[in-house]
Amino acid sequence: MFRFTPRQLEIFLAVGRAQSFRQASENLRISQAAVSEQMRALEQQVGATLFHRRAGRSMSLTPEGERFREGVMAFAQKGHELGRLFRGAAPQKVRIFIGTFLLNEYVRPALPRFLMENSDIALDFVHNESGADVDDQVARGMLDCAIFSRPQSDPPGAFEPIFAEPAFVFATRELRDRAQAQGLQSLPFISWNIPPLRSCDQLRMLASVGIMQPTLHSEVQHHEVAVELATQGAGAVIMLHSTVQRLDCGHRLVPIVKVGTWERRLFLSQSLDQGMRDRLALFFREIVGNGEPRRGGGRPGSA
Repeated sequence: MFRFTPRQLEIFLAVGRAQSFRQASENLRISQAAVSEQMRALEQQVGATLFHRRAGRSMSLTPEGERFREGVMAFAQKGHELGRLFRGAAPQKVRIFIGTFLLNEYVRPALPRFLMENSDIALDFVHNESGADVDDQVARGMLDCAIFSRPQSDPPGAFEPIFAEPAFVFATRELRDRAQAQGLQSLPFISWNIPPLRSCDQLRMLASVGIMQPTLHSEVQHHEVAVELATQGAGAVIMLHSTVQRLDCGHRLVPIVKVGTWERRLFLSQSLDQGMRDRLALFFREIVGNGEPRRGGGRPGSA
C-alpha cells in the first residue's frame, strides 16, 4: 500500500520544477539531504526511478516520473472534488488577479497542497497581462483578491503591502563602464511588461535618478526576455536583485544605481467571510511575500 505524504509530493514537484535537489532544497528551505532522502523513499514506494540523475548536469523526470507527476496533479484535483462532496456544497469561487510571473513562479507550484487543504475554495485566476485596470476592477467589486507590484512611493489604496525589495538599473559591466564615463543618460533601456502601466512606473523610477528621456532599445512583456537581452549587452533593465539573480545564470549583469523600491501588495475583498480571508492571506503572504519562490514554506491554507 502506498503511503505518500503531502510533504513528499510537494518535494517531488519542487525537484521536478527546479531539476536539482540542491535548488529544490533552497526553494523549500530544507536541507539537500532531506530532499534526497524523501525522494529515495518515494521512489521505493512507487517501485520506479522518477528522476534521471546525471553528474554535473540538471536532473529531469523519467517517463515514469512524468506519469507520476500527472497523477499527483490529478490527485490534488480529486482531493478538491472529494472535499466538495462531503461538504455537500459547491466551493466558493474566488476571482483573483495575479501577474503571470508571480502566478507561474510562486503560486502554481504551491496550489496542489492549498487545494487539498481548502476544498471549499475554487480559485478563478483572471488573466490580465498588463494589470492596467486592476485598481478599477477592485473599486467596482469585480475581484475578490489581487496581488500586484507597484513602486513603494505609490499610495497603497485598498492594497496591503506584503513584500518590498529595492529596484536597480542592471547592465553588463561594459555598459556600466560606459555609464560611468558618459552618464546614465547614455544607456539604452529595455522596458519589460510594457503595456501600459509598467512603462510608466519604470519611467518614473528613472526620472528619480535624473534620466528624464531614456533611450528605449526594446519593449518586451516578460522578465526573462528582458534579462536575456540585457545579458547580451542590448541595454539596461530595471529589476529586483532577486529576479536578476535567478534569471542571470551567467552572472553577467551588475547593479549600477538604485532607482526605488518595488512593493508587492495584496487585496482581499470584504465580501469574503473572515475565515476565508484569513486562509487566503496566510497562503499568499507565505508564498508571495518574499524575494524567492517558497514552494514549500509553512503550511499554506491551514489557518
